[in-house]
Amino acid sequence: MFLVILKEWRCIEMWEYKFRGRRLDNKKWVHGSLIIDGTNGRYYIGELLFPKPGQAFSGRRHGKETTKYQAIGFYEVDPATVGQFIGEIDIKEQEIFEGDIDGCEPGELMYVAFEEASYGLKLFDDKTYFDNYIDWSMTDIIGNIHDNPELVEAIK
Repeated sequence: MFLVILKEWRCIEMWEYKFRGRRLDNKKWVHGSLIIDGTNGRYYIGELLFPKPGQAFSGRRHGKETTKYQAIGFYEVDPATVGQFIGEIDIKEQEIFEGDIDGCEPGELMYVAFEEASYGLKLFDDKTYFDNYIDWSMTDIIGNIHDNPELVEAIK
């Protein structure tokens, strides 16, 4: 999975990461590579295919041959819902993304955030608290801040 930033349909930067976001057309979640269109600020998530060594994708864009990658199944997503996979799994072997809610400690729900150059857990009611010394395999993801606003409201 990748993060691609486009400007005038040229790839200006690309990193290998995995993202999720909620589609604008039907509100369903989609996982994959993230493309941010620098010309209009829209966010898209889907799958990028790269040719294997010795292969090439054929196509023309703006009169030039292009063989870098093919984008398939991309959907426009709400930028506020985009979260990156943090490279860890919880106690139920679910992938953990930014914005997920950890319910491991009853009465003390926390959410996954990126701060101080690392991933960690933040308390909902104390914006200054941030713990980045986490044994992620012991967390219990019970939802996320976008699908479960009732969990967020119960804490406030």
